[in-house]
Amino acid sequence: MKFTATLGAVAATLALGVNAQGCSQTIVRKEIRNVSPDEWSYYSYALYRMNKNGWFAWYSSIHDRNAGDIHGVAVFLPWHREFANQFELTARQFYPYFALPYWDAARDFSFPIASPVLTYKYLGGDGNRANNGCVTNGPQVGWTMGYPNNACLHRRFSNGDGTIPSWQSPEDVTRLIQTSSSFGAFAPGLEGGIHAAVHNGIGGDMATMWSPNDVAFFLHHANIDRIWWKWQNSRSGNMYSYSGRNSNGSSAQLSDNIPVFGGSVQSKMVVGQNSYCYSYDDNGSLSKRDDMVPSTNTPVISNPQMNLATALSYSLLQKYFPLLADSSPANTNSVDLPNGVSQKATQFANAAAKIIEDIVNNSHHASSHSSASASAPSAYAVSLAASSSNANNSTAVKVPVVSDTIASSTVATANSVNLEAPPVAAAANSSSSDLSQLTSNYKMPYPARIPEHWLTMHGIDLAVYEAEYQKSIQFVDDLNNAGYVSPYI
Repeated sequence: MKFTATLGAVAATLALGVNAQGCSQTIVRKEIRNVSPDEWSYYSYALYRMNKNGWFAWYSSIHDRNAGDIHGVAVFLPWHREFANQFELTARQFYPYFALPYWDAARDFSFPIASPVLTYKYLGGDGNRANNGCVTNGPQVGWTMGYPNNACLHRRFSNGDGTIPSWQSPEDVTRLIQTSSSFGAFAPGLEGGIHAAVHNGIGGDMATMWSPNDVAFFLHHANIDRIWWKWQNSRSGNMYSYSGRNSNGSSAQLSDNIPVFGGSVQSKMVVGQNSYCYSYDDNGSLSKRDDMVPSTNTPVISNPQMNLATALSYSLLQKYFPLLADSSPANTNSVDLPNGVSQKATQFANAAAKIIEDIVNNSHHASSHSSASASAPSAYAVSLAASSSNANNSTAVKVPVVSDTIASSTVATANSVNLEAPPVAAAANSSSSDLSQLTSNYKMPYPARIPEHWLTMHGIDLAVYEAEYQKSIQFVDDLNNAGYVSPYI
């Protein structure tokens, strides 16, 4: 390993676009499950060549040697935005069409081990306990990592039995975006939340400061950057919001210098200018994957218990999703609800369709049930049956506005219906126990607690972490008690 040569190469990479204000061409970072097999094959070969040329060792070394200055402090997000961007630019030296994918891990929150991302198709799975935790499949099988010594890539899924505990859901990420009115409130919740959970869940090298050995690191941090970018665009005033402390105890300022790479924090704040010539594909149509339902399946999107705007009372919307409850119109950047619903969620939607139709029809004073079809209607029909009701009716239950994505349906519903009307679960409590009994089998799990030693290693304030963790626990309790069923359960 010759760091002199690689430092010269990274200097050339750093020079790319450093003085540019606009981007002549913008690449699209795709969620890894949206990357085609051919694309992933080309990307994987580029990553293989990068490792052969010492780049993974270089990035791991930089991350490890500067760990105390870039974790648990304000610069965590801008520094890692730059870090992932430089990795992407380096990869393009080996494959000019490389676009760093992101892994929306929250989508896999309830049972991460079942994610196709953690199979041979994408990132590979757990390490082999009988062989020092070396990975046995995926793009990095057989690699020799050069830092901190020559060894295989190690993974040790954190339950210790080849599984991973639950972590934060897309709904919880959306809660963080909507309830954080300042950078100082948002950044610690993100760093100690889904960011920490994925690192700790995968374990092995990912649980160390040389975590950039694992390709999963870069896909994960592309996602962390995507979430931050959504938060930056969720409110006016968020774009350049920056506060907190630096590693030396001083107050963080936009004029602060970025460790290692140079340039001010302010120069790292906007995606789509300077060298940050990328965007994200997180507003596509309902996706399909091995453990997901076909894109033509609509019962989940139109089920009122699976839409935040219709499943929750107005008081809960104000508490957890104030930008849905009080903004007019709601901002789509404040909703991070991906497309790709689990088979279990579809199972619930289909089972609940007839029960919900009866409740909705009763609340809207619809015609006799005797005219209904003997077969259970789709949840899409339920929404259509109620769509002619007065949006200002305070007694009729709320039903979703059906759209082609979960996010757009949630926002359109928040902008269209009377949010103070009762949720369907509230109506069910007074008319039928069938729905509550069914819902009880589809409750959201709690995110696992991050070990104290990992938090301390990353400089994360334990009191701040505990406060944020308790918010997540209360959030899960409140959504479960409200009868909400996650599309990602």
